[in-house]
Amino acid sequence: MHILPDLRKLEAKYSQELVIIGVHSAKFKNEKDTSQIRQAILRYEIRHPVVNDSGSRSGRATAPMPGRTLVLIQSTGQIIGKRSGRECLKPIDGVLSQAIPFFEAKGQLKRSPVQFALEEAQRANTLLEFPGKISSDEKSNRLFISDSATTAS
Repeated sequence: MHILPDLRKLEAKYSQELVIIGVHSAKFKNEKDTSQIRQAILRYEIRHPVVNDSGSRSGRATAPMPGRTLVLIQSTGQIIGKRSGRECLKPIDGVLSQAIPFFEAKGQLKRSPVQFALEEAQRANTLLEFPGKISSDEKSNRLFISDSATTAS
């Protein structure tokens, strides 16, 4: 969640060249639940696919990498860049600004936006998105409901 603002900037800047796929590797048992991940995708308005790696297989394949890691993979499957931590926008942007012309010159880049079916398309149309607390005021005969939905876009 901490790198979502950087991912949004990269998605916007490289919408024709970059495909982002999130891989969620749970640290705790409750984070392995796919329904919990779906709710987070909706709450944080994530616009790219997210894979639930409940067995942490991807971490073993690209180890050693702590959480919040971005990996750039070219179309042949070769890793061309990797960045861990919260500050990832500038380093990844630097790699992309060099990799895009390089792969385009070799004829290995097809510029086109990729469209994915978003999780929000499957969500029921309801008045509340993420209700959290409820309170009432008997004097005014009113009910108060807090909703933690975000407007990150």
